[in-house]
Amino acid sequence: MHLLVVEVQPISILFVLVFFLFTEDWIKKNWGVYEFFFLFVGSIIAVTVYLLKLHARVAILIQEVLINIRWRNFISLYGRCGFRYRITGDFTDPVEGLIVVSERNTAGRQVYFYARFPGGKRAFGNRVFDVARDFQEGMAAVKEKWSAGVDSAFHIYPDGRPAYKQRYGYVGDFRCRRAVAHLVDNNGTVWWFHIGPDGHPAYSELYLLVSDYSEGFARVQDTDRKWRYIKADGEPIFDKSYDGAEDFSGGEARVMIYSEDGQPNTMLINTQGKPVGSFE
Repeated sequence: MHLLVVEVQPISILFVLVFFLFTEDWIKKNWGVYEFFFLFVGSIIAVTVYLLKLHARVAILIQEVLINIRWRNFISLYGRCGFRYRITGDFTDPVEGLIVVSERNTAGRQVYFYARFPGGKRAFGNRVFDVARDFQEGMAAVKEKWSAGVDSAFHIYPDGRPAYKQRYGYVGDFRCRRAVAHLVDNNGTVWWFHIGPDGHPAYSELYLLVSDYSEGFARVQDTDRKWRYIKADGEPIFDKSYDGAEDFSGGEARVMIYSEDGQPNTMLINTQGKPVGSFE
């Protein structure tokens, strides 16, 4: 591809020469000899500079597209965040200089690994994961090879080191220095909660469901199936519960309560639990 670009330059300059060969008399007659000379030289310089810039851009493009050719996979390329690329499967944007790449191993199982951006060099040796997510707040959620009854989800640093010793059935991305996690008890019940950057639970309570933190607050569903809002330390932000609740956005959240006749009523609340709009 580089050779092709190099060959285009003399071809384009030859085109300029042919153009001026056929238009020389007309230009000299209407513009003069000096104008012809400056126009001729300027055109060659302009075409050469343009092609050199084009060559540099194409060279960078090729270097990025042909990432680590020993993967022997076609990499498709298109815009946003530098570029995205695909290797036989999913792709992500680069975060912390790393890209999540998916591929099928020799057994036909979908696995994930990290590649460095730019350059495409495979990170962390030949290490692969059953789950690998983008880095958020300096850590990425991963899950090693799954086996029944074994918790294997945790977070890693950009250098591949585990962020903590604990292992969970699931961990999510960090938001507001808290990440969703769950464990399964001996009865098979899944309990959800949040962990901190050290891997320890952020509070002692367990819930049926929890959400990511948004604007410093998270939604949790207790065993009574009611939704409440908690702070980073697990304490409720106010003593109210709802049949349905959404994340806070701009200091407001939409909540829902069933009336006595079973009709859903919704309203907006602020971070003190006070209505900012009437029930619909």
